[in-house]
Amino acid sequence: MIHAYDEIYLGKAQMTLAWMFDYAVNGCRIDVQEFYRMFLTSAYVHRFEKGNCSVVAGLSGVELAQRVIWERTPDEKLPQPAFSLVRKPEDLLELETLQ
Repeated sequence: MIHAYDEIYLGKAQMTLAWMFDYAVNGCRIDVQEFYRMFLTSAYVHRFEKGNCSVVAGLSGVELAQRVIWERTPDEKLPQPAFSLVRKPEDLLELETLQ
């Protein structure tokens, strides 16, 4: 079976996506489906898909989210990331609907 990512990047790729969505949805208050569409139409989605190490391992999730947002609104001031491991059940339900 051919895998999209080398095993050493898989965990990092998963965490990068998780933190990207967390920052966009909880930090920037962008609707999860809207941000999902933004990511899918961004210049970064194909680089992420191919496992480009400069995107998968070279950017944090926050940095990736910021770059995706700035493609649409280059001058937008974005909030500083605030990390919390506490999530409401409805946050998890929203993410499950994307699958």
